[in-house]
Formats: sequence, C-alpha cells, structure tokens
Amino acid sequence: MQEISMQEISEGFGSNIPLCYLELVQKCIDYDPEKRPDPLDLLEELHKSTNKSTPTTNKSII
Repeated sequence: MQEISMQEISEGFGSNIPLCYLELVQKCIDYDPEKRPDPLDLLEELHKSTNKSTPTTNKSII
C-alpha cells in the first residue's frame, strides 16, 4: 500500500485549501474503510469546517 502525504493532497487541491479540509480528505481516503467517515459524519465535519479558519500545512498525518 502506498501512503499519501498531506503535501501530496494539498498539491492536488492547491495551496490555499484550509488544513481542516485536507484532514477530511485524508480521512475519506483512509486505506481502512472502517476509518472513513460515513455520509452523516462527513456532512457534520463539513459544517464544522465552514466555521473554522485553519492554516494550510504540508505535514504528513499518516
């Protein structure tokens, strides 16, 4: 299995995406399907994320 770093994700989306969205993408593409958010959790996270202002960083969370 190839791990994907936060830097690779942010490069795919551009450099202005907030960290909270990058972390959400990382959860959604987790190798283990049990760790991926279900649709309701995803909606909740997106709702919470719209109220956050988090800087982007290129660290790996894997």
